[in-house]
Amino acid sequence: MLQQEYERRLLQERGSRYERLPSLEIAMKVAHLLVERFPEGLDLSQKRHLADQLSITDKSLERLLDLLFDNGHYELITTTD
Repeated sequence: MLQQEYERRLLQERGSRYERLPSLEIAMKVAHLLVERFPEGLDLSQKRHLADQLSITDKSLERLLDLLFDNGHYELITTTD
């Protein structure tokens, strides 16, 4: 996923704060963590712990994970430099 795609989705967000996607900075950290350390995904306990550590809601993290999961694996958010 390209950084521009993610930023576009953030701008389109109209949901409640509870359901909003996290900032680009947090999303990039989560994507990197998943690709490098948890390619098989996270269990419920790990998801809750990660959401708490990043100060985001569980729902926000779930939406991000769904967005990052493509073709059977997680993908990084790449910059458009």
